Amino acid sequence: MKGIFYSVTALMLLLLVVSYLVLYSNTVEKRDKEIVRRLIGNKLESFSTSVDADIKRALELYARRSMGNAVSHVVYIGSPLDDSNLRLQELFTSNSIYGNKAPVTSSVYEWRNKIVEKGKQLGFEVDINFTSVEFAPYDSFNVIVHAIAVVNITYGSTNLYRIYNESTIVPIEDYEDPLYALNTRGFVRNTIVKSPFTVTNVIYLDNLSLGRLYIASESGASFFDRLEGRLLLSEKYKSKSSSIIG
Repeated sequence: MKGIFYSVTALMLLLLVVSYLVLYSNTVEKRDKEIVRRLIGNKLESFSTSVDADIKRALELYARRSMGNAVSHVVYIGSPLDDSNLRLQELFTSNSIYGNKAPVTSSVYEWRNKIVEKGKQLGFEVDINFTSVEFAPYDSFNVIVHAIAVVNITYGSTNLYRIYNESTIVPIEDYEDPLYALNTRGFVRNTIVKSPFTVTNVIYLDNLSLGRLYIASESGASFFDRLEGRLLLSEKYKSKSSSIIG
């Protein structure tokens, strides 16, 4: 009987030990999974924060390049654009104008590809698409760019989905004025430079003319009109801003 008693006791002790080990193993496994989830979550949050900070800078950079490519096309081809906003959108999203490759990379998808590659290195699957892009006059010396971007970052079953509705203001100063090249067959060129003073007398007017400086005007052609070869402000673009844009 004693042998049986001791055997049963030993078996019960063994079962307790095994149960403890199984419980401990499950606890450790759960803890490890939780640690992994936290690490992935922190890494995902850090990556998405970098996208937050980077997207507006990318918008401004590639908007500038698109505007520069549009001006260069008008100046060197010698023909005005049919639709400034449409061609700027094309440059911004496709790096082309009228289907021809732009001289300077202006597509925001270059930035997107870099972010996708960076995400891949971290083990993330990243998808970024710009669903809407619009260039519009902001005032006489600035253009505003609106863009909506859909961002989807995935790691296994973890997913982060965001929609960015961003705007940035881009100055037109230091770009070449397309009207000079268009109306002189490229013989006369001029860069847009804002006048540091307002015209209050003849002397200021002379200085303005001699320096080929620019001031805001209610009837003067906007930057978009200039790309399309107009000498005066059109209703087409006047209606897009409450500010003076000529």
